[in-house]
Amino acid sequence: MKGYMIGNEDFALGFRLIGIKGIAVQNSDEALKILKEIVKKEGSALIFISEELSSQIQDELDEIRSQSDALIIEVPGKVVKESRAAQRLIAKALRVRV
Repeated sequence: MKGYMIGNEDFALGFRLIGIKGIAVQNSDEALKILKEIVKKEGSALIFISEELSSQIQDELDEIRSQSDALIIEVPGKVVKESRAAQRLIAKALRVRV
């Protein structure tokens, strides 16, 4: 299963650094277009999308989730308070140190 990240340049770069293909987009329309292309091409994929973008395309995102095998995960942007439990969960899921 291939992994992708759709978000702004900072998100994309961060995910590229841990080995996940980061795709930088400028707006929600571009994000939706890329998301549909990935789902059509890959079928089954792990797709991370920034919460900022996903909130703007929520209806379309729900429809894509219901019609495909792709696992689409919304990643929050700026986190004001980090918890140790969340850090451990992320580190375990992505197999990186946080």
